[in-house]
Amino acid sequence: MTAGGDGDGVDGMDRWDRHWRRFAESARVNPAQAFRRRLILHLLGGEAAEPGAAILDIGCGSGDLLAELAAHLPGAMFAGIDNSKTGLA
Repeated sequence: MTAGGDGDGVDGMDRWDRHWRRFAESARVNPAQAFRRRLILHLLGGEAAEPGAAILDIGCGSGDLLAELAAHLPGAMFAGIDNSKTGLA
């Protein structure tokens, strides 16, 4: 399929996977990510720290946010879903 199509490109990646690859690198070096994570932890509040709390990250990418949340909220259960094969790999 040609570049810009919805299916696999010459490199075997669809547009979403190519987008994720570019986004993941920029997010890794973006200082706003640390602020975003602190904000999310604050907004989740104490209820998320209770045993059995469940957190679903829709559009989780590589799961780096879930990993950080798990470090701060060891009693919670976590799951993530994403449309990108590259992001989940």
